[in-house]
Amino acid sequence: MGQGRGAGKRGRRQPGRRPIPVPGQQVDRIRVRASADRLLLPGLGLDRLTTEPVELTPLFAMLIAVHQAVGDLPPDRVVVESAQMVHALRQLGFEAELIACCARVFRLPQHARLADMGVWKRPPTTRADGTTDGHALVWIGSFNRLVDVGVFRSRRLLRAEGGADETFTVPAMLPLPHGRSQLLNPWQIPGTIRGQFSVGWYPYPEWTQRYRDLLTCHAAVIEHGGVALAHTVVDLLNATRTYRDLSRVDELFPRLAALMSATPEALLLPEQGGMLRSGG
Repeated sequence: MGQGRGAGKRGRRQPGRRPIPVPGQQVDRIRVRASADRLLLPGLGLDRLTTEPVELTPLFAMLIAVHQAVGDLPPDRVVVESAQMVHALRQLGFEAELIACCARVFRLPQHARLADMGVWKRPPTTRADGTTDGHALVWIGSFNRLVDVGVFRSRRLLRAEGGADETFTVPAMLPLPHGRSQLLNPWQIPGTIRGQFSVGWYPYPEWTQRYRDLLTCHAAVIEHGGVALAHTVVDLLNATRTYRDLSRVDELFPRLAALMSATPEALLLPEQGGMLRSGG
């Protein structure tokens, strides 16, 4: 993995070359499902929660919940959806951050550029209808993972893929073992491959504040959707206990363990220590 930074002001990342992949009116976009079995998806269901390393089961439960909620929707509100995911992760006791970015997509094997999600030549702007021309990723510091909930829901990608099954739109997840500094290293562009596409992420954390008005406008939706996602994750993990010993999860993540054994109303209570600050 590695790529030199393109020329730019003060060393800003310029998506001039392909990344080298690393060796995964307001509308409420998050919908609560009544039972865990309705949340299961081919290739991303409870089977993953019983086969992945036990310490990653909360992360995969979150991906299942997000995909079930927005996997069949266009990515027009991906910044808001990402903020809902950040809110849910913080509710559950994990470190999570919303970061403005541009995701650049290439078609393999020619490596022809197919689409950009977000902007990179200038900061993102917010439109009067509450949408933006920007894009965002979720950085989950508790797991050293980058997650993009919308890149594989791009209309252009879906048309190019042709007949893709529903697992194609599963959020992209990329492990970065050296943490946030690796994500922001201008000499290393994180990337991944799915099917015939290669994706590289160019984070611009200094632009995240440009989403402040957008996130404020959708604050109620973000909070409600985040709580709904958190409820779904707790339900999925409690269902997984039927098949797997999750005592290690209890040891590693005490707040999550407390919520898993609490009443549903517990997730509606504000967290202590400022965990519910806006993800901007």
